[in-house]
Amino acid sequence: MEAWAIDAPTHGDAGTLNEEILQKDYPVTLPFDAYARTISHFLTAGGELESPGVNFANRKLVGLGHCLGAAAAVYFQNEPSFPIKFQGMVLVEVLAEPPGTVCPWEIAITGAYLRRDTWSSRDDAFNDLRKDPAYGLWSDKSLEVFVQHGLKDHPAANYDPLPWKGVSTKCTRTQEVATYRGMRDIARLVPDLLPVISRKVPVHCIWAAINPRIYKAIQNAVETQCDVQFASVQKVPKAGHLVIQHNPEAAAQAVLNALKAIWHGSNLRSRL
Repeated sequence: MEAWAIDAPTHGDAGTLNEEILQKDYPVTLPFDAYARTISHFLTAGGELESPGVNFANRKLVGLGHCLGAAAAVYFQNEPSFPIKFQGMVLVEVLAEPPGTVCPWEIAITGAYLRRDTWSSRDDAFNDLRKDPAYGLWSDKSLEVFVQHGLKDHPAANYDPLPWKGVSTKCTRTQEVATYRGMRDIARLVPDLLPVISRKVPVHCIWAAINPRIYKAIQNAVETQCDVQFASVQKVPKAGHLVIQHNPEAAAQAVLNALKAIWHGSNLRSRL
């Protein structure tokens, strides 16, 4: 069994590699289908890429995503121009905006613009974020991983003369907001796409047990109003929307439960 993680174009190392292109071509809004096209390009490049150099067309794949990643996987699965299809899906806190509900876009955008993104060191960043209420539910391990891999050397470290050896987030505030602006469009498509995909392959849903009223309304609408045939629905205890950061062990167990169900309910065993 192998696991491949594909960054959103604006996040992680992808955000750093794409920074100049994003600033030039998508300074305000990242197109809603950009993440899905990224997934398709990665999976269909095959041997043309030095890395991974894998022909995914010969693999049996399960799509696993959180929030926008889950929505991108749903869109990817339903787009006829993307040739590779999943044998099952695991959607964690899937991004969706069913009719009658509203995702808190203004809150997300305001938070992105106001968040701190620069520190003198990784230790300084960890200590500062540990005190930030927005990171209050994060496990220490999750925060350590974020500080190690979600931050980069500040651009001023390369200045000459007088370099500055601080760190900043790999996803810039501008890129984060551009992502939110595009997310609204895909969120409104997901409620119509999910029922279709759930009748083709097993779709397992994972929600957070701790969420504000607005998120609970969205969860309820997805489950009761969208005519989705979920193969299973699980809730991760002691976790909000960022379930993986809040309770990584329980989130991993929920994912494993879903993978086992897909494994035993299909012919994946020989090649997964």
